[in-house]
Amino acid sequence: MKKTSLFVSGVVVLAVGLFVLSGCNKITGSSVRRNMSPEKTTLARSREEHRNDVAKTLDTNARQITDDLDFLFLLDRPSRGSRYPVP
Repeated sequence: MKKTSLFVSGVVVLAVGLFVLSGCNKITGSSVRRNMSPEKTTLARSREEHRNDVAKTLDTNARQITDDLDFLFLLDRPSRGSRYPVP
């Protein structure tokens, strides 16, 4: 009798655990076919990864513009137009 009640209580605990882990969200075939990869925005990256890459690119471009302007207005280094050193 004791083994049977222990077995039944183990099965009940297992069933309740599986029920809790399964959650309330039913995954159906049609919901999977509608969105095969819900966490991905592009082929390789999620929406957050894409936003991080855009933010990093904008930050790099904003910091680089001063170097680009110095190069454009010839302020980045002394001119090499003369053979003689210019102080």
